[in-house]
Amino acid sequence: MFHINVCLKVKDPEDIAEIRELLGRCQELSRQEEGCERFEVYQSEAEEGRFFLCEHWSDREAWEAHKEREAFSQVYAPLVMPRVEREPHISTLLGSPNE
Repeated sequence: MFHINVCLKVKDPEDIAEIRELLGRCQELSRQEEGCERFEVYQSEAEEGRFFLCEHWSDREAWEAHKEREAFSQVYAPLVMPRVEREPHISTLLGSPNE
């Protein structure tokens, strides 16, 4: 299993609603991809312009393939990434066999 968590901060508050919609589309598309075990997008209640992506992939190869698919290549990379500060964290799930 391959896990990545990504913290996003929207640069311009006027973009928050559109970023929320775009991330929802990424979530919908990503969940349909082979190897996607979990893909969730959270919006902070304390800070409206902060979003968190929680992704679980069957393996690193599935995650790498994701970068070539519509959710990443046509929505996330061109429409979201330029408008956010992004902090990705490849992670280990506590209690997992990979620990």
